[in-house]
Amino acid sequence: MSQTTYKAFLVILVISLSMAEVELSFVCSVLIAILCFKNKFSKSLAVVVCLLFVLVLIGCFNIFYYQGLFYDYLRDLIYYLRPITVLIAAYLIVINIKDKKSFFNILVIMGFVFATLHLLRISVHLGDFSFDTTYIRNEYGRYNHVELIALVILFCIKDIGVKKSRFKIFYKFFLFCLIFSFILYFSRTMLLVLVLMVLGYRGYLKLNQKGVVALFLGLIFVSGFVLFLNQYEPSGKTSGIGTFLLKMKNSYNEVFQTIDPYKIDKDKRSLWKQWRAYEAKIAIIEIEKNNAWLFGKNFGSKIDLGFEVFLQKKWVQYIPLIHNGFVYVLLKTGILGLIFYFIYILYLYFYYYTKNKKEEKNIYNKMLVACGFYIIVSSIVITGIFKPYDMSSLLVGGLFALNHRIDIENRNNRNKGNT
Repeated sequence: MSQTTYKAFLVILVISLSMAEVELSFVCSVLIAILCFKNKFSKSLAVVVCLLFVLVLIGCFNIFYYQGLFYDYLRDLIYYLRPITVLIAAYLIVINIKDKKSFFNILVIMGFVFATLHLLRISVHLGDFSFDTTYIRNEYGRYNHVELIALVILFCIKDIGVKKSRFKIFYKFFLFCLIFSFILYFSRTMLLVLVLMVLGYRGYLKLNQKGVVALFLGLIFVSGFVLFLNQYEPSGKTSGIGTFLLKMKNSYNEVFQTIDPYKIDKDKRSLWKQWRAYEAKIAIIEIEKNNAWLFGKNFGSKIDLGFEVFLQKKWVQYIPLIHNGFVYVLLKTGILGLIFYFIYILYLYFYYYTKNKKEEKNIYNKMLVACGFYIIVSSIVITGIFKPYDMSSLLVGGLFALNHRIDIENRNNRNKGNT
């Protein structure tokens, strides 16, 4: 295949992920992996694929006595297989692209494209535009993780082709569009992921003296910000940044607050502020009720919310997915699966301690560490690597390929020196 074809495959894979349709990205990644398959896997990729495939095997433990709908079982199976297929597809694409810088360049350019389209959609409706954050997010989009990753790359990596463009004015214009578009999503998750990925890449989250100082300063900042939010009480109806601050104020309660689902008032509207905590609590109660701590309830299982809610344009009482990715893994694969999920994250984190003489490889290792922090944040808030628009699997697969390319080059250079 030509280099253009491989680059086109990468664009297609990114677009399929950005559309947040799990079936679409699964099919695209499988087809791309089949079409590109001609290389052996690196050891790093093999380790991660095995770790994630263990989750699939644990989830399938109930295959011989499952009595629910086949669709429910197949859906969960695809959700757990998709991170693996995206990893493999990204690896096989990037390992076949000769220019190692193309991977980051394509991701940044696609971030520019998505940001420009986002701003164009907003500008078309400037006449009836409202600065209410809820309106902006509902009408023009709540997130775009392609733009998020593009910003991370631009903030972290200096040697990017787009930064060296002769037309600096265009680069600066698109960078402004990217930053402005990112802000207009008013996404707490994207903001936190951006900060932690950049800090992780820069080494401020490493367990050393530098990391301890950064952690101390971070705790002071976070404590001060939390204190400010606790004191923040807007007068009257808020809009714009005021609404965003209110959402930030509610973030802790939404994710972590402990609630008793059996003592909820008949008016369920108050639950929405603690929805993530509520569904996580229900999942843990059902695991305990079924004594499914070790292996979970497996694929096809759902949690009973106790009442009907309007989700995804329909009324439902039983849901197969929850926002907290760690509890989601616990629900489907139990403590055993959760251990392997944590091992995957730790495996990425330990790239902090993998030093190489080539600065290029150190860059890739630090980006892998940053991906680990991406997964941690997304697992707390948006189902982790299983979220249809999650970009961490694509990033990790591509970075493993770049690392392996350097290993191959080093081996070839040694062989030439010995001849």
